Amino acid sequence: MRIFVSIVFILLCAEILSQNFGSRSRYEKCWAITHPFAALKVRKIYKTCAPFYEEVKKTKALDTFENGGKLDAFRHTFFMAAFSQKIKTKKIRKLGIAHEKGNYTHFLKNIKEDGELADSLSSVMDIKNNELGFKIGNTNKKKDLSDLKTW
Repeated sequence: MRIFVSIVFILLCAEILSQNFGSRSRYEKCWAITHPFAALKVRKIYKTCAPFYEEVKKTKALDTFENGGKLDAFRHTFFMAAFSQKIKTKKIRKLGIAHEKGNYTHFLKNIKEDGELADSLSSVMDIKNNELGFKIGNTNKKKDLSDLKTW
């Protein structure tokens, strides 16, 4: 049984590591390794949510600021709502915190995220937007992504 569990764990880790893993912060990598099933679900949900986000981004209905603006707030809220529909909020909250820790590390090292330097206040705002996304996702577990987008 231990061999089977070890093989499954190795296969899950290999799947997680295979795509876009190198660009993640060490905090996000640790989260993915400690939550392999959730990490695979996040990747799948992210791929289905990305076109909805791009559609909103193209319309420029909110604004054009991918960091620190209404578009950024929408992105955090929408993705976290979609994630929390399918994954326990406790796990997704840890992912959000890991992401913001990585952003803060980038801020300290003057590394750009999405072409812009992060600031310390945007992490606080992003965490608040994540929390709003958790509430929306948990109260709308059965809603379609297009309905969730307009919520």
